[in-house]
Amino acid sequence: MAFRNSQKTRFSRRGVVYIVIRSFVSISLQNCALRGTLVERKFNELRLQYKRWCTLTSPLKQRKRLGLSLRQLGKLFGQSKAQLSLIERGKTGRGQKVEGALLRTAVAFANASLIEQALTQVNRTATLNRGFNAAPADIFRCTDGWIVATVIGPQMFRRWARMVGEDHWLADPRFADDQSRADHGEIVSARMSRWCAERSCAEALAALEAASIVAGQVYSPQQALDDPHIRAAGLLAEVTYPGLAGSLPLAPTPIELSDTPGTYRRPAPLLGERTDEILKSLGYDDTEIAACATTCEFTTLSLTWPIGSRVPEFSHCK
Repeated sequence: MAFRNSQKTRFSRRGVVYIVIRSFVSISLQNCALRGTLVERKFNELRLQYKRWCTLTSPLKQRKRLGLSLRQLGKLFGQSKAQLSLIERGKTGRGQKVEGALLRTAVAFANASLIEQALTQVNRTATLNRGFNAAPADIFRCTDGWIVATVIGPQMFRRWARMVGEDHWLADPRFADDQSRADHGEIVSARMSRWCAERSCAEALAALEAASIVAGQVYSPQQALDDPHIRAAGLLAEVTYPGLAGSLPLAPTPIELSDTPGTYRRPAPLLGERTDEILKSLGYDDTEIAACATTCEFTTLSLTWPIGSRVPEFSHCK
């Protein structure tokens, strides 16, 4: 299995070719998709992704970026597709390319809103952190921090209205269903903000839990690191890495298997640390590896040779 994270055109300009091995699974995770009108333009996909996420989370005069790592999500999807390709290789003996891109991930996550726009032409505008399809569905400030709360459905809204002392809203046609409440979400969020402003996060969350309303505290990074539940659930593992004095809190795989759970067996390699190991697995002996070290070009994420170099037992193409 080979991983690469650079555009093919970049290496073509440098006189480098990719090795094509039929049994290999090649995984490519790009900023720029490998086809389309923006392939040759730098950073355009990132601009489009940031525009998409910023636009849907902030008003026009106050852009606010959503702190969501499309790169990490793309890697996660790439990992799952790589596993499927390995299963297919086990059946047929043939490898294949697994291609991903940040824009591909962004479009996938935005698909629900894109479908809504295509079917209804609703032309939604930014509403900061308020939800589009229910209310209250927002982030609220308490006396000592922030909480997020979402109220969905008539039963939950009834409990919320009674909790904040707005029972008469239950007969108000502006708040008849989830969508009408979302359409008047600014009013609903303002009322919830006043209620939260009089309470600490713990007090607000206790009252919301008693009313069976979905809510949670908005953590700072340090609060997440210090959270006892996260640690007790094993959602962060302290691991060491060469060259670092302390340990790193690494998250496990998002999905856990009961019989074969994922574990950290060894750290990611240092630059060139496993080059010899990989070349030996491809059939090279120590003499060939030593010779190739002075005549061949390698990258940290893909194995490449200059045009014209001998590649024993493997075909190569541009």
